[in-house]
Amino acid sequence: MKSTKCVQCGLVYWLTEPTCKRCGAAAPEGSAIEPNPATPSHTAARNGAGMSVNDAAMREKLLKSLKGDSYFFYLVGGLQILLALVRDSLLFVDGFINLVLSFLVHKFRSRVAAIILLCFSILGAVFWLMTIVLVGRRSGIFYPLALVFRVLTSARMVFATFKLNGYVEETPALRLPPPPPDLHAEPQWAVNNTSPQWQPSETN
Repeated sequence: MKSTKCVQCGLVYWLTEPTCKRCGAAAPEGSAIEPNPATPSHTAARNGAGMSVNDAAMREKLLKSLKGDSYFFYLVGGLQILLALVRDSLLFVDGFINLVLSFLVHKFRSRVAAIILLCFSILGAVFWLMTIVLVGRRSGIFYPLALVFRVLTSARMVFATFKLNGYVEETPALRLPPPPPDLHAEPQWAVNNTSPQWQPSETN
């Protein structure tokens, strides 16, 4: 908000006022006092919500990465539900969990949901390794690569949610300064005593 200085009495007031509150002179044109661009408040208002240009760019990058990772888990959960119809019914539970957790991470940036999703991804990789070691079950190269990519993607989602929530917590609310006080306004408690004062009667 811009302020100006009265040329007659020197009172500083907001430029939104058409006249000076002290002497009633009209506000001069082109006499607005610009705030210093080097001050933190002006920089915060220019960049929005107290974030620098680099922080805003990093936030946009994290949001884009989080959206793409969530779409990956949407695809994984959908494929698991489709495979559950023809192969193993347990894949339906795993696919449903992936869909729900990725939705919570995508829409609400939930750190808890991202951590649970990472834990499920790690458990899936550990279960696959135990199957190979104990049972001797072999699989192609596609499935282990998908497991590794799933763990890395969920870990990146955890990092993104923590960073994004950190921006929200550290960003202060932008507040406008209070208007200048009206020093010449008549106080509300002042009472006009118009009643005639008592005068002693003159005695002869």
